[in-house]
This record gives sequence, C-alpha cells and structure tokens, in this order.
Amino acid sequence: MICPKCGAALTSKMTVCEKCGYDAEIIIKAHKAACYFYNKGLERAKIKDISGAIGFLKRAVQLDKDYIDARNLLGLCYLAVGEAGDAIAQWVYSKSVSEHNPLADRYLGMLENNPVKLNHYKTAIRKYNAALEQIKQGADDFALVQLKRAVSHNPDYVKAWQMMALIYIHNGDYDRARKSLKRSLKTDIANAVSLRYVKLIRDIKFKNLVMDVSISDGETDQDVKDILEGKTRQRLTPKFSYSEEGPDYRVFISLVSGILIGIMVVYFLVVPGVKQAMNYDMVNKEKQYGEEISGYLSDMDSLEKENESLQSKIDLQQMETDGYLEQIDSLTNKKFYGNVLEAVNYYYKMNADGEGTKLEQYLLRHKIEAITEDELKAGAAKELYDMMLKAYPDVLKAEATGTELFNAGKELYEKENWQEANELFLLSYQESPDNEENLYLLGRTYELLSDGANAKTYYQEYLNKFPGGKYVATVQKWMDAAE
Repeated sequence: MICPKCGAALTSKMTVCEKCGYDAEIIIKAHKAACYFYNKGLERAKIKDISGAIGFLKRAVQLDKDYIDARNLLGLCYLAVGEAGDAIAQWVYSKSVSEHNPLADRYLGMLENNPVKLNHYKTAIRKYNAALEQIKQGADDFALVQLKRAVSHNPDYVKAWQMMALIYIHNGDYDRARKSLKRSLKTDIANAVSLRYVKLIRDIKFKNLVMDVSISDGETDQDVKDILEGKTRQRLTPKFSYSEEGPDYRVFISLVSGILIGIMVVYFLVVPGVKQAMNYDMVNKEKQYGEEISGYLSDMDSLEKENESLQSKIDLQQMETDGYLEQIDSLTNKKFYGNVLEAVNYYYKMNADGEGTKLEQYLLRHKIEAITEDELKAGAAKELYDMMLKAYPDVLKAEATGTELFNAGKELYEKENWQEANELFLLSYQESPDNEENLYLLGRTYELLSDGANAKTYYQEYLNKFPGGKYVATVQKWMDAAE
C-alpha cells in the first residue's frame, strides 16, 4: 500500500502516514477487507469454482484498485472461462500499477508468445458474438453452428456452452442441453447460471412426467398426488387371509413355460430389434461425424484463403508505408520539415486506430494548417500534403467544440500524458477562453512540462478572470513560490 497523498509506503499496522501525516486508517481497513476477499477468491479458484472466485476478486479490487495479486488472479480466472479480453485488461492494469510485476509479465507473455492460442481465444469470442446476432434474428440453427465453432476453438468457453444449452432448451432437446451444461460445469463447477439451467430442465421434465400420468378407475386425484409424493394411505393396504393348502404343480409348470416363452421372445424379437437399432445409430453417427469433418475441412480451407488474402493486403500496405517513410526520410535533410512531419505522423497514428473520429480530423486540420508554403517546397512534402487531403477531403472543414476538446484533453491529463493534453487544452482555450477548469489545467500542464513562463501567463489570466474560482488558492500558492 502507498499513501495517496505523498506516495510513501504504508504497512497494515500504521494508521497515519509517517511522512506527511495523512490519516490512512480507512485505506488500511479497505486493504485488509480486500485481502480477505482475495483469500476467499483463491480458495474458490483452487476447487475450480471460477465464478465464485471472480465474484470475490471483483470485490477485492473494488476495495483496493491497485491490489496487484487480486488483479493477476482475476485475470487467470477470466482466462479459465474463456474471457481472454477481460483477462488481458486485468494484467495490463496490474502492469500499469507496478513496472516490476513478474506475474503480469509472465501471463501477458504466455499469450504474446503463443499467437496460435491467442487467435483461438479471439476466434471463439468472435463466433460467440456472431451467434448472439443470429439469435436476435431468430436463426437458432445458424447460431448453434457458430457456438459449436466457438467451443471447438476454446473448449472452456463457459458462456458459449450456456448459450448452446439455452437454444437446446428452447428447441425441446433437453438431453443435449444437459450435456452442454455438464461440459460448462466441468470448467466452472459451481456456476450459478449453469446450475439454474440444470434445475430448469429438471423442473420441465418433472412437469411433463406429472402431465403424462393418467388416473385409472377407482383412483381419485388425491390418490395420484399421494403416490407421487411417496405417501401411503391406510385405505390402500390390501387385506388377505392365510390357509394351508397342498402343493400345486400347475404353478411350477406355468412358471417354467413362462420363462421359456420369455427367452424365445427376447431371442427372436427383441435381440434383432436391438441390433438393428444399434446399426442404425452407428450409421447415423458415422454420417454425422462425416458431415462435421467436412464442415471443419471447409472452414479450414476458407480460413486459409482468408489468411492469404489478409497477408497480401498487409504486404501491400507495408510496401506503401515503406514508400512514404522513404519520402519522410528525404525531408529530414531539408531546412523546413517540422510541421509536415508532425502532421504526417499524426495522420498515420490516426489511421492506425481506424478511419478517424470527428475530433481527430479536427486536430489533423490544425496540424495541416500549420504547414507553411516554404515547407511545402521541401522534397516530397507537397506529395504527402496531397495524400492527407486525398484521404480526408473535408478535413479542412472539420470542426470541434471547446467542450469536446476539453474533455479529450482532460482524459489525457488523467493518464498523465501532459504534452498532448496541453495541446488540446490550448485548442479548447482558443474556442472557449472562459472555461475556468480548462484555463487552470492549461496553466497546470505548462507547469508540469517545466514551462514556467507560459504557466505564469495562463495562471495570471485565471486569477484575473476568476478571482473567486475553485483553484485560486492553488494558483496563488504557485505564483507566490515563482516570485
């Protein structure tokens, strides 16, 4: 644990930070509670109660968001039930809390060094999402195909097995639904959702059993109810009398005859039918396996073709990128190139994240407008300039409000990305000069970037515009120290 005020190390026996005097009693208690939930989660994970472990570990990280051990174990639990994305998110956050984090490095390396396994996780999640879309459209059969492919890529994907069971229940195929749930419980033995579905199947089958019971002559509704509930009633007890009689050989002869007839019926009627049914099941299973193998082979062929097509596109894009990089390198020997390089670098960064949002195009517009006529005369600068305008024809018309720029800047500020946050705060200031918090954070980022002159300029403007503002004491304290 660390002190949230000064960053000093805290121990479980301390109630006050020895360095700054901060009252850390609440933090210590929260950490102790987080340790308790972590131990409970660890116990559940050891017995393969993954969902129970996830519940406890979530409570642990809610109490102490920087609890590295809890986050690392939570990531393992997510990975165990097929949620690779959530697992990676936990390990990345754990790594951001502490650079020296061998367990997080090991778990992330486990996936990075095994791209085939990582691809299986991604494919399983993609197939599961596709199945959800098919279900929304009412195409249960196509959804089942997607879910079967998902569990073939990741046999421990609990959500896929549960979704498959729901479809089977909806279609009245309770045996297959129970098998799917049994497979999900093999991964997570106490999953509440799977157990609830198992109970649902049992209740449905029992209800059907009761509905199929017919009442014979002489029995009342209460009789049937008592029999089903295992009760005995005195009025159903048979009465009999005993009397000694001589031996009756007819009973023995009838018994032997019945046994012989039964053996003949079984041999000549039942056995051939059983053999025929077994042969029929064998043929159907062979046919089913043949169809599944054909489907798998077809999927493999299509995936190989898709992979070849994607690889070709990557090669072409790489060739195009290499060409532009050579052109950019040619600019570095010229006198004027700074704004061109800054605009082109932002252009490639923006394209790497997608097609470019409205705000990103607005920022690209400012970088393009900063390019001077002299810079456009340097080497391949004009060609790169035209390339950016061709990719985004309306970029010079892109607009953004001061609020949008401020919110984006504040998000970067909270991530301690001072330089980019400062650029956005400056643009927001140009659009909305009377935004109190933006003006304060603009001066603050200059302060963090060790640019005292600009920090002083904007802090002074803040004091002039907002003499009763919420940050006046902080700004005035810095101004006094800077004198």
